[in-house]
Amino acid sequence: DSSTYLTLTYDQPEPVPAGSRYVVETSTDLVHWTEADLADVSSESNGALRTVTVRDAVSLGSTSTRFLRLRVVSSEGPLNPLPY
Repeated sequence: DSSTYLTLTYDQPEPVPAGSRYVVETSTDLVHWTEADLADVSSESNGALRTVTVRDAVSLGSTSTRFLRLRVVSSEGPLNPLPY
């Protein structure tokens, strides 16, 4: 496949806190966002963190504009950011 796809790489705690979900979303206008259809590329554990890389299932050649973002959803209330 010679198509080009957006990819997103992010770190998450290992294990993910109970009640938390990491959701990759897509948009064509930066206003309306929906959960993306993704292909997993890699997932590597680095001790207390896991580095995840995903690929959008929609090729860039099939759309004029496309954006990806990561949203962290918690049923427990606000999440504290990871220390860097």
